[in-house]
Amino acid sequence: MFSRYYGVLLIKFREAFAYRFNYFVKIASNFISLLIIWFIWKAIFAASTGVMAGFTFDSMMIYMSLIIVLNWLFSSFEEHTMEFEVRSGAIAMYLIKPISYPITCFFRGIGSRISTLILQISPFLLTAIFLVKLTWPVSWWFFPSVLLSYLISFNLIFMTGLWAFYSSGHIWGIRLSRQLMQNIFSGALIPLAFFPLWLMDIANVLPFIAIIHIPVSIYLGAISGTTILPSVGLQIFWVLVMSGLSYLLWAKTRKKIFVQGG
Repeated sequence: MFSRYYGVLLIKFREAFAYRFNYFVKIASNFISLLIIWFIWKAIFAASTGVMAGFTFDSMMIYMSLIIVLNWLFSSFEEHTMEFEVRSGAIAMYLIKPISYPITCFFRGIGSRISTLILQISPFLLTAIFLVKLTWPVSWWFFPSVLLSYLISFNLIFMTGLWAFYSSGHIWGIRLSRQLMQNIFSGALIPLAFFPLWLMDIANVLPFIAIIHIPVSIYLGAISGTTILPSVGLQIFWVLVMSGLSYLLWAKTRKKIFVQGG
């Protein structure tokens, strides 16, 4: 069934290698970002007792390094691609082919992420091993947790892209809003351990917590033992919810396309 999408994945993978210079620029910018983060947190911890919200300076730098890696892994231009396809009318080509548009988007994202893993993440991880003493995850559950995080992130990106059908092909506003909320409530800006209780209560009922906070906490051992399965179970719950919403929204959007085309 999925063999027909292999070509889509391969095209996206090769496309990324055609623009290698862009990856070098991104690698350099993220190394600079890590350096800036290093100086900021160094100053913050210098003014503290050495431990803040359960973090030492070393564990904080590991946390921030993982944030950079996961943001690379989960980031996608799929929203922009969908926006372009809607505005240009290229979306019609997918509707007349015996393929699923959501699955096509998914495999395009996979192809892009594989190239990112090779060109960006791998050299960054090798450097981080020496710079911030990045080590092997405390638990192997980190890897399935990252996979579940990716599925949640993809569904959020896909639903954001679908907004182009309802906004005359423009999604800049909703995309920015989604990214802002995701960065705040996933723990991508600062660990959720620094949140006040009332803000943490809000984060706990949103899907964003399952994207960054859970896998990174499993990596560091903050989530361990008997707390791992409930946390991974929460991720599975959000995968099912987000996938269901994506399916329903696409089904509704597809009818909207046919109505406009008729």
